[in-house]
Amino acid sequence: MVNSLPQKRSSRLRLYGPPVLLVLAGLALSGFWMFAKTQAETSMDRWMAQEAASGRVWTCPDRSIGGYPFRIEISCTGPTLKAAGNVPFKASVGRILAVAQIYQPDLAIVEFSGPLQQKNADGTTLDVTWESLRASVHIGADQTPDRVSVEMKKVQLAGDAAASGT
Repeated sequence: MVNSLPQKRSSRLRLYGPPVLLVLAGLALSGFWMFAKTQAETSMDRWMAQEAASGRVWTCPDRSIGGYPFRIEISCTGPTLKAAGNVPFKASVGRILAVAQIYQPDLAIVEFSGPLQQKNADGTTLDVTWESLRASVHIGADQTPDRVSVEMKKVQLAGDAAASGT
């Protein structure tokens, strides 16, 4: 005998639900990362403007932001600093790389690639080389660093300013 009762169709929600949820989660993560990237870029621009107002002009000719999906990486190749004040100078380093986890944006690990080259207004120079230079910076509630840790290995000083003790 043939069963004449209609069979209940299986819901397609079970078939399409998990992939749709996965795509939505990916879109949410991507949107959050783009928001965090924009915030990091805005914060860096604001900090550079504050520094310029204090007489320290930072430039970053080759800046990039990456690290998707779980961190924010800001890379600056060839950054320079011009400082006015009691001892005006111009300094540059090879590269600065700052990394923060997306879930802990107030803690950044910063790595500097050398050499650091400084030229003072009086014409004296200072060249600093190192094997590694890293810093850990924790930003407090008032948006200023409240904890900084620096590690340098195999530091060498050269130039007029190093010889004169300036």
